Order: sequence, then structure tokens, then C-alpha cells
Amino acid sequence: MNNFRNLVFSLAVLAALVGACAAQEGRNFPTSNTQPKLIFYGGDVNPDDPNAYAFANGNTLAVLAQTYGCVSIPYTKSFYVSGFLFNIVANVQSGMIFDPMTATYDVRRTIGTGHGGLDVKSGTAALTLTPTGRMPFGETEYSAVIMLPGALKVDAGGAWCINVTPQCTDQANPLCSQVEFFVDNTTQRTNAINPKVELPQYLWVYSTALGYNWDNWCSLGLNAEQCAYLSFGIYGY
Repeated sequence: MNNFRNLVFSLAVLAALVGACAAQEGRNFPTSNTQPKLIFYGGDVNPDDPNAYAFANGNTLAVLAQTYGCVSIPYTKSFYVSGFLFNIVANVQSGMIFDPMTATYDVRRTIGTGHGGLDVKSGTAALTLTPTGRMPFGETEYSAVIMLPGALKVDAGGAWCINVTPQCTDQANPLCSQVEFFVDNTTQRTNAINPKVELPQYLWVYSTALGYNWDNWCSLGLNAEQCAYLSFGIYGY
């Protein structure tokens, strides 16, 4: 566990969402069906890959850090986004570490080095956790899903960047001073859905506690595969 923590904290941790890339993959996105579905997924982490990595991403009594993955929207399309998925690991295996069972979410346009771009939509929503069965870095991975209180229309132009931050902020919970949350990367992009819409090497971190002010993870000493893609997803229609 110390090796894992050192690995991540030694460095500290949306152009064509669908459409054009869907056409390249021989698929069409739903535009009239209002039932939310996973319309984008970057892919699973590969625990056996030496380039597997996890980025600081959580709000605890010890630290707040947020990592953003970004996609791009084709100029001929617009869609409604209804929820997000982040694949999360933590350094504490047992006990109530997601406390409360909510997560904050944030959607931004066109983040750049030293600035957070335009904040489009943010808030707090109920958190649903599902173990993935994968054990990257020897830790249990969870798919952390939140659904927006109302669908967000996303149009073409620029990058759309997304963050989902799990929490352990209960002052009465001693684990909230110990736990650290991370979001995984993906290298082989196994089980991806329309993966070409994700902007490669466009992962951003903001954490005043760790000294990061809208820094690109690729500028923090990672190799090109480690910082290329985030294991996250978008629900929509």
C-alpha cells in the first residue's frame, strides 16, 4: 500500500463526444431515445499493465483533489448528458469510507494550464457504488456513478471536462482522516464504448492541498501511456 500511495502522491493526482467517432466505429448514438445509457466509456484499467496508474481524486478530511477527463463533441451533434461514472480505488479496504454516500460533480469547458476554463454545471448527487471485480494496485475498484438532477445539453465546440469526486468528510468517522481516493487510468481500453471521443493526454488535476493549479497530469512526470486516458464514462441520450 505504501508503494501505491508513494506512486501516486509522489507527483502529488468534453470537440466529438459521439457522432463523428461513432461513425468511424460503425455505430450511431441515440438521439431520440430519452432513456439514459452509457454513451461513452474510456475503458477498464489493466491491473497487470506496468503503465496502470491512479490519479488523486477525492474529498476527505485530509485532502481534496480533483482529476478531470475530457471529451469532445462533433460539430454536427448535440446530446443530453444525464450522469457520469468514475472507476475509483481507495487505500482503505474496510469500513465506511464513502461517507456520506454522495459525490460532487463538475463539468467544465476547455480547461488549460493554470486555469479551469468555464464552469458549466456542478453540484452534489447521490452516489451508487458497484465493485468491478478488478483489483488494481491490490485495492478494490468501484464504479462510482452519479445521475444529474436534470439532463445537461452539450453542444459542439471545445473540450468538455468532467470530474466526479467521492467523499469521506464525516468528522465523526476516523477513516475520513486516513482514506485517499483515486481514479484509474486505462491503457488497452478494454470494454470501451466510443473511446475515440476521449481527448488523449488531456487529464487535469486541481488541488490546492497538493499544490496543483489546473495542471496536466502529463506534465507531472508520467509517461505518455500512464497519462493518456481516464477510466470514466458518460450516461446520456
